[in-house]
Amino acid sequence: MIQNPNRVALLLSGGPDSTTLLYDLLNQGKEIYAVTFNFGETEGCNESQHAQRIVTNLHSERLHHYQYDFSEQFKRFYELPQPQFLRKAFGPFVVAPNKEEHVQPFGSAIALMLMASWALKHDIVDVYYAVHSNDAVFHDNHASYFEALHTVTVECEGDEYGVTFHTPYLSINKCAVIQKGMGLGVPFGDTWSCALGGTVHCGVCDPCRDRRTSFEILGIKDPVLYEHDIFAESREEVNILESPKHISVVA
Repeated sequence: MIQNPNRVALLLSGGPDSTTLLYDLLNQGKEIYAVTFNFGETEGCNESQHAQRIVTNLHSERLHHYQYDFSEQFKRFYELPQPQFLRKAFGPFVVAPNKEEHVQPFGSAIALMLMASWALKHDIVDVYYAVHSNDAVFHDNHASYFEALHTVTVECEGDEYGVTFHTPYLSINKCAVIQKGMGLGVPFGDTWSCALGGTVHCGVCDPCRDRRTSFEILGIKDPVLYEHDIFAESREEVNILESPKHISVVA
């Protein structure tokens, strides 16, 4: 197999993390084959639309985008309305990781091995995935997990076809990813995070809270709209509590 070390594959969801990594790789001079999957998650259509918008607006000859919709097949296969495959991060305002029963066993392995198989068909052995340290609360986002997947590809296909899963943001948190994206000129207003679909971000699901919290910590205005803005609502409550109370006294 003829390998071009400058050619890489990227799992692109249209979210702030994978979009930042897309801009990062372009800045490094890579030729990128970005793949967007729709596995039938609630947010699948939103992710596909936003990923396409981001790619279209870049107008880069070094960027190739492919979209694959497995939603109906996977809904039938798992007999679920919205099967989940890639686990979502949770932020400081979420007490515990979301143990949503619709997250399928080996879900990320299915997605990443599909990506690896696709990459090899395009003479690519380097797959990039934009997980960060917040995501590492789940075992299938640990560095050892991605090393194990690499080993599987080598055992299955031999050294020449071993796929390496690159997770360059795994040592930094979402705040740092967004900060990097700001420096790269990422259009965060075009990205999508909400796990509930819809036309605007809900503001209350785990990915929305993780995203909104990160922007708030950085002191940067998040350019997307929220149905419920946890920080704006909290400030309103504080203002009400701190406002002077006017008491009428009847003599």
